[in-house]
Amino acid sequence: MNKAKKKARRKPRAPKAPQPVTVENHRHPKPPDERPEFMSSGDARALRILAEYLEPWTRLRREGVHSTVVFFGSSRILPPDIARDQWQRIKGRLEKSKQKNRP
Repeated sequence: MNKAKKKARRKPRAPKAPQPVTVENHRHPKPPDERPEFMSSGDARALRILAEYLEPWTRLRREGVHSTVVFFGSSRILPPDIARDQWQRIKGRLEKSKQKNRP
């Protein structure tokens, strides 16, 4: 008799009863913040964002800073020669505009 027929003839086993959770048989996982696979997951994104705010806030309070002003955005500084040229053009336009508007 081949193996497939033997498997078909076997009696189905009753499922094992669930084991009660006790101190002896319970596996204690590390807390989530100590598990890199969780902390780098999409589920922990909110925690990572919160940490980006809390860490600097804690550092500033430790240093005695209680209020700040935050500027959002960015600026680019032009090289001095380009900035000078642009300023001269703007200044020239402004002078022409003043002359046109004089009575």
